[in-house]
Amino acid sequence: MFARMEATSVTPTQADHPDFDQAIAVDGHDGTYTAVVHPAWDGPLSTHGGLLGAIILGAIDREVNLDQSMQIRSLTCQYLRPPAHGTVEVSVEVLRRGRRFASSRATMAHDGKVCITALATHSVRDLPSVDQWSPRAPKAEPSPDRNAPMRTPQEMLAGGGGWLKMPAGTPEFFSRLLFAPRFGSGPFVGPPVDPDVGTTNGGWLMTREPRSIDVSYLAFLVDVFWPSVLEPLRTPAIAPTLDLTTHFRAILPPEGLPDQPLLVHNTSIAVENGLADSDSRVFSAEGRLLAQGRQMQMLAPFGES
Repeated sequence: MFARMEATSVTPTQADHPDFDQAIAVDGHDGTYTAVVHPAWDGPLSTHGGLLGAIILGAIDREVNLDQSMQIRSLTCQYLRPPAHGTVEVSVEVLRRGRRFASSRATMAHDGKVCITALATHSVRDLPSVDQWSPRAPKAEPSPDRNAPMRTPQEMLAGGGGWLKMPAGTPEFFSRLLFAPRFGSGPFVGPPVDPDVGTTNGGWLMTREPRSIDVSYLAFLVDVFWPSVLEPLRTPAIAPTLDLTTHFRAILPPEGLPDQPLLVHNTSIAVENGLADSDSRVFSAEGRLLAQGRQMQMLAPFGES
C-alpha cells in the first residue's frame, strides 16, 4: 500500500498541513519539475505511495497534456527507494506522441538519487469503440453524509453509522479523509484466510472538504486502504509497494466529476515467497467503474525493509 520508507525527514518548505492539491502541486516546465514531499501525508513509514504517484502524474500531465486534449489511461510506478521529506525533482520525457496515443516516462529523484520510475500512456478522449461493458460496484451499505458523526471502530462494529474515527497512532494521511469501511475487518483482526477466496477490504471515502473527482485523486485512491493481506495476520507485518499500475477506465471532464463519495474495493488472491498482490477498484457514487489499480507488495515482518 505504501512506498518503502527508510529516509530521514527534513523540514518541508511549504505549509505544515497542506491539503491534497497543495501536497501534489508541481512547478516547472520543459521536462523538469519540482514538488515538495510533506510529512502531513505520511503513511506508516513515510509519504503515501499513491500520493507520490499523483505527484508524478501531475508532472507528466503538464508535459504531455497541458491543453487537456488527452487523458491519462495507464500509469505504472516502480518504487525504488523513499524520497525524504522536502523538495524532489521529477523529470519527464515524451517517448512518442501520435494521433491517438502518447507515451512518456518519468523519474522522481531526491538529492540526485532516483526514487520512483514511471511509464504513462495518454489517449484522446474520443477513441472509437465497438463494445462497452464493465463490472457493477459490489453491494454495500450507502455512504454516510459528509457531516455524519465520527465513530470508534467498536461503535462501527456494533452497527453505529458514520465515519471511522481513526485510533491513536494511525498514519497521518488517514486524518485527511473520511473513511466508512464496508468490506473486511481491519488489520490484524480479520478471520483466517480462505485460499480459494483471498482477502478483501475497502469502503466509502470522501475528502473532508468538497473536491472534484479527477485523475490525480484516483491515482491516490487506488492505494489508500491498508493492505487486505494484513487482515488475517496476528503478528506485526509490513506490505510496502514494489510496483503499482493504475488504469483510468472512465473518461472524466477536464474539471473532474462533481464532489461525491467513492467506493473502493480491494482484493488479494495470493501470498507466495514474501510477495503479495493487491487489486483495487474505485467506483463512483452511482456504481460506475472509474479506475483500477494492481500492485505487487513485499509482505515481511515489521522491521524488515
